Amino acid sequence: MKTYILFLLIFFLTPVLLSAEVSSPSLMVDREAYNVGDPIRLKIELEGKGHRLGDIDAARIAPFEVTGNEEIYNEEKGTTSFIIKGVIYEVGEFTLPPFMIIDAEGKQTHSMSGLISVASVRDEDDDKLRALKSQMSVDERGPVWPWALLLLISIAVLSLIYYIYRRKKVLAPSPLVPQKSPYVLAVEALAEIEGMNLIRDGEIKALYTRVSDVVRCYEGALYDFDAMEMTTGELVVALKKSSFADLTEVSRFLGDCDRVKFAKYNPPDMDVEGLMGRARRIIDKQKVDVAVEEPHAD
Repeated sequence: MKTYILFLLIFFLTPVLLSAEVSSPSLMVDREAYNVGDPIRLKIELEGKGHRLGDIDAARIAPFEVTGNEEIYNEEKGTTSFIIKGVIYEVGEFTLPPFMIIDAEGKQTHSMSGLISVASVRDEDDDKLRALKSQMSVDERGPVWPWALLLLISIAVLSLIYYIYRRKKVLAPSPLVPQKSPYVLAVEALAEIEGMNLIRDGEIKALYTRVSDVVRCYEGALYDFDAMEMTTGELVVALKKSSFADLTEVSRFLGDCDRVKFAKYNPPDMDVEGLMGRARRIIDKQKVDVAVEEPHAD
C-alpha cells in the first residue's frame, strides 16, 4: 500500500517538478550608490561551468558604458561568475536590463535586472568655501554707497586719462606675425606639460587636468565652440553635431580624465604613463582629418 501511494506521488509530482522554472541568477553590484564617473562592478553568479556571457547591446543598457568583463570559475563552490565593469556619467537612478547567459548546450537564460543610483560629484573645496561663507558677518560700520560712488568716479577718471594717452601715443606698425594653428598650440602645450615632471612629483590630478584641457581647447578650436565652458557630455554632443569621426576615443579619453579630476580615482601607473601618448594620438589623427598647419622647424 505504501509503495502504491509513493508511486502515485511520484507520478503526479514529476511533471510539476520538470515544468518548474529555474530562478534567474541575481545581478549584484559592489556598492549601494556611486558618484558620476566611479568605476562600477556588476556580478552574475551561476552554478556549474561552461557558461558564457551573451552579446551586450550598448544602446539597451545606456547610460551604463561597459569598459570590460571577465569570467571566473570557483572550483571550490562549483560556480561561474561574470564580472561586468563599466561607468555612468549621468546623475539619477537607472535600471539595468537583464544580461543574457548561454550554457554549454546553447540554452539561454537571463539574469535579474538591477538598480543603480548615481549622485553628482561634490568637491571638498566647495564644502570648505560654503563653511567659510557661513562664518562671515556683515560689517556694520556705516553705509557702503559713498565708497562705491568714489570708486566709480576714480575708475572713470583713470579711464579718461588712459584714453587720452592712447590717442596721443604714436604707435609704429607692428610686423605681421603668422598665427599658430591649433595643432601647433596643442603640441607645444603638451611638451610644456611634459617638462613639468608632474608624474615624478606625484601630481597626477594636475597632470590629468592639464592634458584634458589641452585636448578640450584643441577640439574647440577645430570645431569653433568654447570647450572649456562645457561639461564632457556637452562637448560630446557638440562634436556629434560637427560630424566628428572618432567620437568614441575622445569621449573615453575625457571621461577617464574626469574620473581622476572629479571622482578622486587613482589610475594605474601604466595608464598615467600612457596619458601623453593617448592625447598625442587624438591630436595627430585630427591633424590629418582637418589639414591643419604643421609646426615649423627652427
